[in-house]
Amino acid sequence: MIKIRLSRKHEASEEFSGTLDSAITPGWYFAAFRVMNKTTSNLWLGSVKFLTGDGSAGCHDFNMVKPAGNFLGGLKVATFFLLSPSRRCDIRLTGLASLPHTFSLILIPLPRAIAPFGVWLQNSHRFHLAMKEAAGSWRQRLRRAVATAATYGQEVPQSYKNWCALFDSWTEQRLSIFAVSEETSLKVAAVVFSSSNQSEALDATLHSISLQLAPAAAIFVSQPSNDHNVDLGGEKYDWVLLLQAGETLPPHAISLMTKTAIEHDDLDAIYADEDQLDSNGIRIEPIFKPQPSLTFMCSGLLATGVWMIRSNLLETSFAWAACARLSAWFTLYLAGKTGSVYRLPFILTHTRSDVECAPATQLAAVVNKGLLAANVHATVLPPFPLRLRWQIRSAGNAKVSIVIPSRLKGEIQVSCISDVIQNTNYDNFEILIVVTQKDDFDADQAKHAEDFCSDRRVTVMQIRNDSFNYSIANNFAASNSEGEFLCLLNDDVSILSPDWLSRMVSMFTERDTAVVGAKLYYPNMTTQHGGVIMGLAGVAQHAHRFLPRGRPGYHWRGVLDQGASCVTGACLLTRRSVYNEVGGLDETFPTAFNDVDFCVKVRSLGKGIVFAGSVEMVHHETISFGHHYKSNPEREVVDSTIVKIRWNQLYNQDPYHNPNLSLVDGNEWDLAFPPRCS
Repeated sequence: MIKIRLSRKHEASEEFSGTLDSAITPGWYFAAFRVMNKTTSNLWLGSVKFLTGDGSAGCHDFNMVKPAGNFLGGLKVATFFLLSPSRRCDIRLTGLASLPHTFSLILIPLPRAIAPFGVWLQNSHRFHLAMKEAAGSWRQRLRRAVATAATYGQEVPQSYKNWCALFDSWTEQRLSIFAVSEETSLKVAAVVFSSSNQSEALDATLHSISLQLAPAAAIFVSQPSNDHNVDLGGEKYDWVLLLQAGETLPPHAISLMTKTAIEHDDLDAIYADEDQLDSNGIRIEPIFKPQPSLTFMCSGLLATGVWMIRSNLLETSFAWAACARLSAWFTLYLAGKTGSVYRLPFILTHTRSDVECAPATQLAAVVNKGLLAANVHATVLPPFPLRLRWQIRSAGNAKVSIVIPSRLKGEIQVSCISDVIQNTNYDNFEILIVVTQKDDFDADQAKHAEDFCSDRRVTVMQIRNDSFNYSIANNFAASNSEGEFLCLLNDDVSILSPDWLSRMVSMFTERDTAVVGAKLYYPNMTTQHGGVIMGLAGVAQHAHRFLPRGRPGYHWRGVLDQGASCVTGACLLTRRSVYNEVGGLDETFPTAFNDVDFCVKVRSLGKGIVFAGSVEMVHHETISFGHHYKSNPEREVVDSTIVKIRWNQLYNQDPYHNPNLSLVDGNEWDLAFPPRCS
């Protein structure tokens, strides 16, 4: 038996840490820990992580959920497998009514024959589900089921009600972290936009402001009139809170936003997540938002819920809060200060069902004015959410070099390449087909090469090498091409619209854009690539996989143009200057992760990545070269480890994937249990 006493890292912190006298050896363990002061919470969560002696990557983490009722007091238990020796243990508690200063963790080694029974007892649902999904013999399926259930620990009932109870419960101790002293307090005015001077929606919003722990210095109600002017009475305020009638605040909202503004004095605007209230006042349908990008801001979807802006950004001629928020953001965009817009990853708006919504025509007018001022060659049109319409001839006649690594074999591949050559209506492009093989072309390859090269825009080149390296192939072709733009394209991608390239090139009229990636479908027209999320499935994975064509996805993010951390190299357009600046694709990644590595390098230069949800293509994935690591699974471990180490800062902090959303593959839009924020 091993007994560890853990102490709280900081006052009012939910995190505890303990260092062991000697390392715990790998193996099965029964874990039990008891909070010293008895809790009255019906549901609380302990997330346990064991780490190596140097505090680097976690060896193992699991959840322990307190059972319903209080007969066990503060005791939690779990069965788990420790993957490698550990000298340190970190624990995070959530959902407690009050936080203890210390508590104990007891580990009891378990024989391999007994451990599976403990795993089954703590998470029988996930155990049986894993047994159904696993392939192989009965023994192999059993081992997979045990490993899966042990990794996830006890199953947390993942309802939004439980999520709120565990992670959105603002105890006195938690609120003390965000307390603002009178000496450092900011003068904040609240402006509530309303279509009438008397309504239940307006009353609810005003009442929520009156209950704030850090009250607003003044409250103004802006109503439609001939001039629509917001009159602040001549007073000087540091910040202005923007709300629409029907948007209500939890009591801690202004405290959190004010504390954030004080701690980050370079900020100009702060916004937060939100949820809805049903007719009974029950919280439902949370909206967890990404960091803003021009393309997604144009939809209007981030202009809902409370915003706090510096008073000099308030445009006084609007009748709707959403229009004022969009106007403030575009003012910052035009000044090159979008980095001063901060997303607080907490739910600070509860939106009533009778909320007043800005007309889509007025939102579109604000966005189009901003796009015109920024010289971005696009417009938006109603209905809501607004969608960008790119002026496809606006990028001029810049030459695009399309690079297609291929074996020049296979009916699908030949058909896809022919499709691109014959049906792309962009005026100025060349295609470089790169074949990697040591031997001369066979008769079929030679025939296909001859057919393709009959079009003067096409060149076929060969790299005489036994093994295929996607990065080398693209870099070789790029160095022998002429275009201002480079388009990396797989030979198993077919087009759905002839103007695909014109629209992708036109997106570069947005000044920060350096890379654009298309939306890709499987042949059955479900989504294969909807942008890449860092940290998803352990390293990086495509978003919205298997979402049927035409479905909006989470918060419309399955179909709209938007900022992303990465896009797939299966159809990726970039400027040659950017490609050269980051050194092209890293040739230590022969098959996968080279596109992820490339995109993150581009973002590290302060440049933008756009997932073009409006540019649709079909990807007959894995037909060309098979699964990336099918014949060499060891290589996958090496490549994924390099990505994790190199880009560790993005591993759990993708700015375009809210920390309140899951990183479990296929469930990326589900609630995170626990969130990756405090």
